Amino acid sequence: MVKTQSLQLSLIAKEQSNRFDVDFLMFQALSEKKGYLRFSTLFDVVEKEKVEMPEEFKYCEIGHVEKTGDIDPVLLNENQRDELNENFFKKIEKGDIISPDVGDILLSSVRPNLKKFVYIDKEKRDTFFTKAFIHLRPKKNGLLLYYMLRSVFFNNIIFVSRQGKGYPTLKNNDLLCLNFDKLTIEKVFQNGDRLISAIQDIEKEIKQLKLKPRKPQEIIDEVFAEEFHINFEFLLSKHSIKGFIANFYDFQKSNELRFSVKHIYFSKILSQMNTPLMKFKKYFTEEPLYGAAEPAIDGVPNDDVRYVRITDIDDIGNLLDDEWKTVATIDNSYVLKNGDFLFARSGNTVGKSFLYNEKKHGKAIFAGYFIRFRFDHEKLNPLFLLYYSKSVMFNIWKNSLIRVMGQPNINAEEYKNLLIPNISLARQDQIVSKIKTLLEAQEAKRAEIEQKRGEIEKIIEKVLEN
Repeated sequence: MVKTQSLQLSLIAKEQSNRFDVDFLMFQALSEKKGYLRFSTLFDVVEKEKVEMPEEFKYCEIGHVEKTGDIDPVLLNENQRDELNENFFKKIEKGDIISPDVGDILLSSVRPNLKKFVYIDKEKRDTFFTKAFIHLRPKKNGLLLYYMLRSVFFNNIIFVSRQGKGYPTLKNNDLLCLNFDKLTIEKVFQNGDRLISAIQDIEKEIKQLKLKPRKPQEIIDEVFAEEFHINFEFLLSKHSIKGFIANFYDFQKSNELRFSVKHIYFSKILSQMNTPLMKFKKYFTEEPLYGAAEPAIDGVPNDDVRYVRITDIDDIGNLLDDEWKTVATIDNSYVLKNGDFLFARSGNTVGKSFLYNEKKHGKAIFAGYFIRFRFDHEKLNPLFLLYYSKSVMFNIWKNSLIRVMGQPNINAEEYKNLLIPNISLARQDQIVSKIKTLLEAQEAKRAEIEQKRGEIEKIIEKVLEN
């Protein structure tokens, strides 16, 4: 559909941003016809604040924020640096960190369409955030403005974001172009006390739902620890040591010609497990295949073939629908079949995994930073492999193996030697069933929290209808 809008040159002349994209100009024209308030009337953008860092702290990136605005930060300690958290420390040392105050609002500068906006309350005050968030300091009640940005003014943010060929992005200067309907602002703040009271009541319910939250990886690790009698806390603490004693025989017997201390040490830990292990390649039905080196272009769901990229996969292996892409030329070699398994091979996402389900995901091909694996599902349950690839055991194997030369990397030959518990298919199925039940219960709680957040947005919209 082609959008058209008649604009006077005088309107364009007023705009100092040199933005000429259609959505932006249409939004500006509409704002001109209405009474509006400029962004600077309601917010300041906080920049170049000095940050004092404690020895131990919580750090939050965009990937640690849910679309509800809830956060799941990582806990970092300067004296406990290892391969699992070193990338975070490197970013922080380069200045990628901010420390917002209570009442501040953070907007994701990447993919703002995902609504990864954060309101800083007392619980989040002790968390540090990446500079990939735009740091706003409201000049009026921040809680009301936050929920207005998530609801009645969400489209305003989308209109001023830069679409381009990739995913939407947002810059500080783009926000200076934001206009807000004056009557809407006035009506919300006239009902401010009533709205805040209603919001606080719902937040209390959400707080109860969030008691003792459990991450998917914690659930997976708990089941694996129970099934295989593994003390993961002990294993992780041992992994952080700087040296250990090994016999030359430990190195000699390695068929992989690896002389890495970390690699040999991890192999010793695996050998102490109370279950036999099998190399991944023993289950193969085909040789691994590297993905397509094709540029992604915008696609139409249900019409085009989906192009699955690393950025389309979340940490637990779900396929996100935020950026639906395809390619100009479809090579059948890369078309995925039901049960195909993908591992990321390089970059900060190395080891990320995805299990393809044709009915759930539709027709798809996979991108070049993935390696595709096909194996006998009568011997290895694909979901068992997926859950195993999200466990602490896999993460330690991954971080002991990756070669850091420019960027982390694990190639197909190395993935072939991934050691997997060699247990019967029936026992694999039991473990999968146990994990699925626990994950579904956790997901139901998350869905209820999301519903409660949506109720707050509807309360504001309802006030404006009256």
